[in-house]
Amino acid sequence: MTVDENAIGRSRNGTVTLNDVVMTVTQEAAPCRFELNRTTAAVPHSGGSVSVGLTTLEGCEWTSTVSANWLRTVNAAGSGSATVMFEFEPNVGGERVADAFV
Repeated sequence: MTVDENAIGRSRNGTVTLNDVVMTVTQEAAPCRFELNRTTAAVPHSGGSVSVGLTTLEGCEWTSTVSANWLRTVNAAGSGSATVMFEFEPNVGGERVADAFV
């Protein structure tokens, strides 16, 4: 029996029947790798939003978190490739820095 490569981020199952004997085959998921189309962003003092392109395999789950209360993730979780949106509140003080994790 030959099984093609599994190119998605979740396992898959199948069955083979020989005469009246059934064999179940389970193939492990492809390893999930995540790639962002940007790793920094500058936002004007008036606030705004930033989108980050996330590329991964179908079935690979991801979450997004932020390190400051003036920054929020619009879509904090998903599966597969996506555009992750971040919104920034206006800044009335000095320069500020935060981290967003996807």
